[in-house]
Amino acid sequence: MIFNKETAEKTAELLLQINAIKLNPSNPFKWASGWNSPIYCDNRLTLSFPAIRNYIRDEFAKQIEDIYGKPDVIAGVATGAIGIGILVAEELGLPFVYVRPEPKKHGRQNQVEGFLQKGQNVVVIEDLISTGNSSLLAVEALKEAGANVKGMIAIFSYGFDLADENFKKANVKGWDGGNSWLTSQIYLQRNNTADMLCNGKILNRKEFNKIPEEGEQPKISFEKVNVSLNFDTNGNNKKIIADLSNRLLFQVEDDTQKDMENLLKYDFDAKEAHANNAVVRLFNYITKTPEYQLI
Repeated sequence: MIFNKETAEKTAELLLQINAIKLNPSNPFKWASGWNSPIYCDNRLTLSFPAIRNYIRDEFAKQIEDIYGKPDVIAGVATGAIGIGILVAEELGLPFVYVRPEPKKHGRQNQVEGFLQKGQNVVVIEDLISTGNSSLLAVEALKEAGANVKGMIAIFSYGFDLADENFKKANVKGWDGGNSWLTSQIYLQRNNTADMLCNGKILNRKEFNKIPEEGEQPKISFEKVNVSLNFDTNGNNKKIIADLSNRLLFQVEDDTQKDMENLLKYDFDAKEAHANNAVVRLFNYITKTPEYQLI
C-alpha cells in the first residue's frame, strides 16, 4: 500500500536522479529471492547523498509516528535496510537492531543483532520488496525473539502478485486480504516509475549533476519529452500485442490478453496519427505485469 502518492513520486525522482534504478536486459540481476530480472532498484545508493537519505529518513520517521505512534525499537532487515534503519532510529531517538537472513553459524548464533527485550514494540524498515519472503522471515525472527511487531515500511516494491499472496497469507494489513497483525506501507512501486517514464517525464540534463548538499532540500528539474516505440505500422492490434508480449518471461494468460485488446482495440489503425500514443499506453500496461521483461 502506497501511503502518499506525492512522496512516492518524489522518491522516484530522487532514485532516478542518482541512477539507483538499473536496467540490464542482456545480463539480468539475480535477486535474493533467486529470480533473475532486467531491472534492479539499488536503494543503498541513497546513503551516499546526504540530502536524499535525509529526505527518506524524515519521511519514514513522520510516517512511523503517524501510523504506529512512537515504537520502542526500530529494526532493519539486513543488509539493505541497515543504513536507512539506523538513520530513522537516530531521528526518532530510538534503539536499533537488525535482522539477519538466518542465525550466525558461530559466536552467539544470533539472528536478531542488538539489544531487544521481550514485549517491546518494533517497527521494521525494509529497503525493497520483491517476493516478500525475506521481509516476512525478518518479522518472524523478531516475533520469536519476543518482539511485538507493529508494522513495516519499505522504500520500494516491485508490485509482484507473489508478494501480494505472501503478505495475504501472513495477514498483513495494507495489502488486499490482510486483516491481522502487521501493517505494511510502501513508498514507491515499480508502477510509479513506469508511469513517469512512459508519460515522458525525464530528468533535465542541465540539472542532473546538481546533487543537493547537506541541509538543502532536494530540488529536481524534469522536462517533458515525446515517447515513441518502434512497432509494425502494417500490423493490426493482435500483431502488435503479440510482438510486445512475446518478450515477456511467461506466456500471457487469457485475462491479460483481453486487457491488452481493450487497450489496443480491434479497429486500431497503426498508420493513424495518434497510433504511437495507443501503443505507449499498451507498453505502460505491460511494464506493470509480473512477467515484465521489456526494456
